[in-house]
Amino acid sequence: MQEKDGIALQDFLEHYQLELHLEENESSSLQFYVKDGEEERPLRCDIRRLRNEKGQHLGQLFVFSDAALETDLLTGFQEWESFQRFVKERKDSLPPSTGIAMCDINGLSVINSTMGTQSGDQKIRHLAESMRKCFPKQTYYVRGTEAALIALCSHSSEEEMRSLSAEVEKTENDVHSVFYSSYRLDEDMKILSVDDAFETITGYSKDDIRKKQFFQVDLIPEEERTEYLCKVNAELAKCPVVYLEHKIRRKDGTDNFVFCYGRVYYDSAARSQRSEITIADIRQTYSMKRLLDAEQNRAKICLHYWERTYRKDSLTGLLNHAAFRSDLELKLLQGKCRIVMLMMDMDHFKEYNDTYGHHNGDKYLILMAQTLEAALRKEDRACRMGGDEFAAALLFQPDVSEEKIQERVRMIFDKINLTLKAVEGGSGLSMGVAFAEPELTFNQLYELADKALYQAKESGRGRCVFYKTRG
Repeated sequence: MQEKDGIALQDFLEHYQLELHLEENESSSLQFYVKDGEEERPLRCDIRRLRNEKGQHLGQLFVFSDAALETDLLTGFQEWESFQRFVKERKDSLPPSTGIAMCDINGLSVINSTMGTQSGDQKIRHLAESMRKCFPKQTYYVRGTEAALIALCSHSSEEEMRSLSAEVEKTENDVHSVFYSSYRLDEDMKILSVDDAFETITGYSKDDIRKKQFFQVDLIPEEERTEYLCKVNAELAKCPVVYLEHKIRRKDGTDNFVFCYGRVYYDSAARSQRSEITIADIRQTYSMKRLLDAEQNRAKICLHYWERTYRKDSLTGLLNHAAFRSDLELKLLQGKCRIVMLMMDMDHFKEYNDTYGHHNGDKYLILMAQTLEAALRKEDRACRMGGDEFAAALLFQPDVSEEKIQERVRMIFDKINLTLKAVEGGSGLSMGVAFAEPELTFNQLYELADKALYQAKESGRGRCVFYKTRG
């Protein structure tokens, strides 16, 4: 762009493809590239709004500096030390609306040690390029320590931030580190040395390897050793590198599948043939975790479907009679807790149903179920026995006193009774309560609670009656 007096700010910004937002902030910084002949040079531009003593706006001051002096050559981002000095000098350089995202490469040290620093640098460069594509145009980039790359975004809307988070999450699922172990064998396939990760994958420690002669085939299940050796020899006949997927038998007797990479080489120091083996636990790979998560989700869906279909009442969502009976019989058989059974009947429900219709009657039943469930604890059980009859089982520790249990029951009764009475045309609840005794069956406990409910209804309804087997 040729120098001339009075260049319009908008023309200047459009020429260099810059976006500037000074409506809210007194200062801002931009990074961009300009052509110097055939070469592109990175520049940094610091912009400050100028005001007089009265606070009147006079214009903008643009200060350009050669970013190459402070730019990381690998990524083109500002170097960390330079950025720290800049922020300390210009404390207002990051407005309150700035969002900061830090991206890193997992296992970069492993990549550098196994594949060389050139591969590691390539990963960092690829991450920097991906960030430039994903983040908004006005983003400012900084190269942090090691593999950390930082993006500072201002004026981002919630929609932009959600979109950015989704993009980061998506790319996060593309590349993953794999947990692996490397160890060495001699020419007879005896294990010479192992790393720290070997014990995690196989269960065998370094001491186990040192104390006795331990061979590669000792890791293979006995019934698969012949097939394993045949496969290895066939692969080695083609080239000195072998890639396999096979089972290993851990020290505890369990079997795991592993990915195995092996190479044969000549050790000039030992003047003998050696093998280097690297194994990765398949269960720890991202793809297997995804498959496992999908399988678990499928199992949960099947379980929820089974519960909805066979254990839950279709109208209220409470346990049905059969499921309630099954759960309570198990608790009675275990004998680990004190059980109190509540039998409940909605007073004059038939009249309510006839007056307000079946649709409102169903809504009344659902209200009853929701109130009952809300009044219970997580460990308790709620059930619709049928029609307008409901049941609940309260589970207590054996040392809880009867007075506290009765107080808890009355609180549940009052909560449900008041809720039902608050409905237009509602008439409350009758409740019968029975305490489980040792050796008492579900049928016997149900009969006692039902008798108490009958007494509550006979004595005028809208009340709670306790039936005790003890005198």
